Amino acid sequence: MEGFKWQKDMNLIMAIDLYVSGKLDNNSVAEASIHTTLETILQTQQAVMVATLASTTAANNSNNGSN
Repeated sequence: MEGFKWQKDMNLIMAIDLYVSGKLDNNSVAEASIHTTLETILQTQQAVMVATLASTTAANNSNNGSN
């Protein structure tokens, strides 16, 4: 389970969604849970892309400055 430690926010959202879905036995709640989870995954992917671009740009600028 070590791979999930860095996703504490997403784990919390998923746990709450699953808990509420189980308590209410309602398909619309399950659908909302899936949509929330997918939205969270997409936002996480976007954040990783921005961080990757920023670090790549910083590394390139650092290498260009030393030449």
